[in-house]
Amino acid sequence: MLLWDGRPARPKRAGFPAQPLLPTFKSVSYLILIPKLPDETITSALNLQRRLLEGIDAAKAAESAIFEQSGETDATATVLDQLQNSAERLREPYSRLYTLLLRIAEAQPASSAMLDLLYRSIEQGQAALDASAASVQEAKRDWNIL
Repeated sequence: MLLWDGRPARPKRAGFPAQPLLPTFKSVSYLILIPKLPDETITSALNLQRRLLEGIDAAKAAESAIFEQSGETDATATVLDQLQNSAERLREPYSRLYTLLLRIAEAQPASSAMLDLLYRSIEQGQAALDASAASVQEAKRDWNIL
């Protein structure tokens, strides 16, 4: 015996109606499908990742230049710590963006909570990048690093 969709049914057992071998869904209207992540969002996140990486590089380069120029003294200890902290603050949003983009790509369809987290992570990453860039520029200016 075949079911309405043409799949074979399990044979009837005493007192039980024929049942499909696999569950059937006549309607999937209860599912909320999230559309594909917009290309501009992907581009924005990937560009931000690149800028975060550049920010980490700039902070570490400034730290290295100040250390080579003046060594580790009481005068440089604070600025070296600030530059190291700047690089650390950029590492977190970089890793978060990487992880979220990968999870969104693997989760089909992506949940709206994941997408909201991605958008918030982009905003927070941009804010961290702006703050770090200001700290690096200040350190370079204070220690005459060009």
